[in-house]
Amino acid sequence: MNQLQGMDAAQLARRVLNQAPTFILDVRNETDYADWKIEGRQLWRTVLKRSRKRAETLVKL
Repeated sequence: MNQLQGMDAAQLARRVLNQAPTFILDVRNETDYADWKIEGRQLWRTVLKRSRKRAETLVKL
């Protein structure tokens, strides 16, 4: 099974500068996201919105 590992800011900066494949999942609320976000080559907003709606549905159950 794959496991996620955390990393500090310096490790992330090295990955970004080296253009290593990196997936960042931003789970902040929309207000915080609107205040500041990491811009990237690929945006997964549509996928995340769908996931959020699904999560909200599950919470209501």
